[in-house]
This record gives sequence, C-alpha cells and structure tokens, in this order.
Amino acid sequence: MLPKINIPKYSTTLPISGKVIEYRPYIVKEQNILKYAAQSGEESDIEDAIKQIIGNCSGVDVSDIHPTDFEWLFLKIHACSESNIVEVIYPVEDCAELQCPSYVSGYFDINEVTVIKQDKANPFKSRGNGFIIPVDDNIGMHLKKIVVFDENDYQTLYNALISIYDGDKIFPKSSIDYNEFIDFIDNLPKPVSEQLKQFMEYVGPTIQCNVNGKCDVCGKVFYQQVEGLKDFFV
Repeated sequence: MLPKINIPKYSTTLPISGKVIEYRPYIVKEQNILKYAAQSGEESDIEDAIKQIIGNCSGVDVSDIHPTDFEWLFLKIHACSESNIVEVIYPVEDCAELQCPSYVSGYFDINEVTVIKQDKANPFKSRGNGFIIPVDDNIGMHLKKIVVFDENDYQTLYNALISIYDGDKIFPKSSIDYNEFIDFIDNLPKPVSEQLKQFMEYVGPTIQCNVNGKCDVCGKVFYQQVEGLKDFFV
C-alpha cells in the first residue's frame, strides 16, 4: 500500500464573523477543478469551483458565511496552496504610446489584502452579523449577507433569513415554514420589497488590495486598487 501524504493545516480568523477556521491547501484534483472552470470562461463555473474548494479544504458551509469571509478564506487557501503572489491581467487606458496594449500583466500580494469594514453608505441597521429590514413599527426581518444566490428569489431570501420579529417576539428561521415565508413576502408593502432588493444588492464590507503592473511596450508602471474576489480571480 502506498504511503499516505500528510497535508499541512493552517488557521485563520474570518474578518466578519470572527470565527477561527482551520483549512488545508488544495491538492491536484481540486486544482483541476479550478483549471477546468477557468477554461470554460463562465463566471458561474469559476464561482462554483471556488465554493467546492472552500468546502473541501475547510469544511465550511459556504451558504452560511458572509461573502467577505468567503473571499478571505479562499485567498488564504490559495496562498498556502500556490503562492501569496497572484498574477492578474487588468485593463489600462492611459499608456504612453498608441501601440500599447489595453491590458497589462500585474500582481498582488495576498498577505497585503485588507478588509474595509466601515461603510458610511450602509443604509441598513446592523444587528450582530446581520441587518434589520423593518416592515412596520413592530414587525421586521433579520437578514444576513450570503454567498449562494438561488435562481428563485424566495429561496435566496429564505437562505438569508435569520429571524422575523414582532415586537419582543422572535420567530427564528428554524420555526418558519418555507411556504409560510413565501406568503409573508408576498404580503409585504412595495417600499419594503424595494428595501429587500437593495439589501440583496448591497455589497457591505469587502476585501481590498493594491495591484501593481507594467506595460511591456512603453514601460509605464501602473498601480490600481481593486476590491472583491471577482476582480482578483475572474
């Protein structure tokens, strides 16, 4: 019988939830998942591949963590699997020569990634790791930001639900039947429905880092600040 390979383990504190997560590097079969997803050129395939790798390497349920924690954890897994230096291609508009390309090669350092937590534009009242969407003076919803979006908008909202409250009475998600939840959503006033739409589109805290690059034609050096996992890997 061939020897079993020992794979090192690491830990990190998720920036939003504060949870300490143990993870391991991805191995060849998981690297192939990323490679095939990248070859397809479909953003959804890349996102699904990243979700699968996070689940495999950390055991974390990606449907239950904040998007920024999701991005942070994948970056950490990537750093210990390959390198903390990530090569990227990004667009430029102001090279010195007309023959210069519209895209240049660049790189960023995962170890220098920061998390922007303060958002003055946040229109929602926070509670714990979630946000409050009031329905009226007594009734409201407690929702969390999620990574996984379902094609069914009701299911997406249900996945984001923490609880519904009526005054001092709290109805946790575990006690709320899905069909009853749909009926609740269908009876919301239009302004509340618009708030829910804004909430699902609201980005909130995000990861940020500096990308450095150089034009191969004119030699001009570029510096760009980018945010979000898709800017890094898609």
